[in-house]
Amino acid sequence: MSEKTPEKPKSDPQVMLVKANLKQLRLPTMHAEFETLAREAASGNETYEQYLLHLTELEVTNRAANVLQARIKQADFPTIKDFDTYDFSALPTLNKPKMLELARGEWIDQHMNAVLVGQPGTGKTHLAVSLGLAACRQGRRVRFFTAASLVNRLEEAQKQYQLDRFLSNLDRTAAAPSFYSRCSPTATNAEACSSPATWRSATGARSSKANA
Repeated sequence: MSEKTPEKPKSDPQVMLVKANLKQLRLPTMHAEFETLAREAASGNETYEQYLLHLTELEVTNRAANVLQARIKQADFPTIKDFDTYDFSALPTLNKPKMLELARGEWIDQHMNAVLVGQPGTGKTHLAVSLGLAACRQGRRVRFFTAASLVNRLEEAQKQYQLDRFLSNLDRTAAAPSFYSRCSPTATNAEACSSPATWRSATGARSSKANA
């Protein structure tokens, strides 16, 4: 692309054909941006390879962002809170390096649990959501449950003879932060649960504990 080329009319057959092809290939970002980037490439004296690289990078970036947003939405977090908004100075006894280590997700690969134990108002939900968001960014499937909602879902699934199916769906989830511990999967009320933990603590897996 050595010289700036005039902008083609929107009815140009080649432009229409490119749009049709990109739409059929399900490349929405390239469909929306290829004309603008073509003009910028021409004015910047870019090569065809540079233009194609920028165009495909934009598609990949936007697709990754959309996938992440869908994963976060599927996780059903009660709120979106990350580590950068947690005041670690308000709770000096909390092991911050340990929490940031857990954010790397190695405990999930090792089939361990991250158990957060502490008094109400110490930020356990905030930290659990932060760990869940970190897992989402790593490409993992995440679901968030409170103790009450999880017990209700288990009870409902049991009544509908779908408990095994529901548990199987949980098994396919990489991380399921919740406030669920010290009660069996067949518990019939939320009062049977106490002390925050992940769902997998009911499976007998090893636990990685952090006081909050």
